[in-house]
Amino acid sequence: EGNVVKFTQNAPEAIEEGTAAGDSLALIAINRALGCWTPYDVNEKMEYWEGVEVWKSGPDKGRVKSAHFYMFGTKESLPFQVRYLTAAEDLSFFGNTNTFLLSLSPGEDICSLKRLRKLTISAYGLSSLPESFKNLDNLEYLDISSNNFEEVPEILSMENFPKLTSLQMN
Repeated sequence: EGNVVKFTQNAPEAIEEGTAAGDSLALIAINRALGCWTPYDVNEKMEYWEGVEVWKSGPDKGRVKSAHFYMFGTKESLPFQVRYLTAAEDLSFFGNTNTFLLSLSPGEDICSLKRLRKLTISAYGLSSLPESFKNLDNLEYLDISSNNFEEVPEILSMENFPKLTSLQMN
């Protein structure tokens, strides 16, 4: 009576931790999960992607040094794939839609990135920070401006962030 078409889909490729290939998959997954308005051109090398800088030498050569995500729409915490960007020193998330309607936390996964020195989660819809946020004790710069905090979170103390020299909360 009719032809039957059968589609099968394999599981996605696993993110290989600690590798440039794993970092590129993580970036693609984060970009898609956030609903970024500008996707990466996956036909280009990761080092040419807009908003991405890779390490040029050393043991992390080719891995993500910094990544910036702009103009997106999510009602969730930061995507779990952020935890794979273990060589990153600088991450930025800016420009979520309808931030004033949201009451979000960045989630736990960002809190495992011990090498982060600079972090921006601005205009995201944050209203709280998890207790594990203090694990980011190498932060020198933190921008959590244009969010929905009613007061400075207690977690943001000199004891928890001894290297912090700049905090933006306007």
